[in-house]
Amino acid sequence: MKTENVFQLELSRSELLWLVDILGFVQFPLLGVENLSNDIQSELTIAQQKLQKRGLVTYKPNSGWQVEKMLMVISQLIANPDKVWMSQIWNRDGTFRRAFAYPSQDFSLFVEDAGSLHFTLHSRPSGLVTQQQAFFKLPAKPIPSQKSFSVPNNVFPHFLTLSESEINVILLESGIGKEEAVSLAKSLEAIKSMSIQSIMQSRDGDLEVVG
Repeated sequence: MKTENVFQLELSRSELLWLVDILGFVQFPLLGVENLSNDIQSELTIAQQKLQKRGLVTYKPNSGWQVEKMLMVISQLIANPDKVWMSQIWNRDGTFRRAFAYPSQDFSLFVEDAGSLHFTLHSRPSGLVTQQQAFFKLPAKPIPSQKSFSVPNNVFPHFLTLSESEINVILLESGIGKEEAVSLAKSLEAIKSMSIQSIMQSRDGDLEVVG
């Protein structure tokens, strides 16, 4: 039985943006490296110094910047992805989590966005599946819900921030009957978190949601 090799790395957005420039990529889609402060040059200088101190990049006078091999692999995967699985979790307490999975035949990459960016490079696809399950904190044996229901589009994006009475009002305005609205509002108000996984495919250079 083969053992999986795992490479883990944490980068700030400014460090990632510095790599965009050095490696000649146009951007790293989805990872928000454009949302930095106005003092961008100062941030990039600090990012360069931190990467050098960590031994991830070195400068050679005759050949320029040398980037650690695994960092090159990660950069290539996120700069030109064929497919990305985007996972998002919203919690009733206002917290939010997001992660991206990049499946590949050679390496599979998982990136968790937790302020800074946490990268895990797996040598086998099974590691990606396991880490994705851990991100959602799925139980070993999930218990299926005893109730199924449909939620109107105008309620779905916001119900975690609304009280039961506020949800009930919106449901009634959506044309749902009084008894059904009361029952559905109770069910929605009891939900503590909501998660979505989107499958994104590269089409004409852009990532589009396909599932």
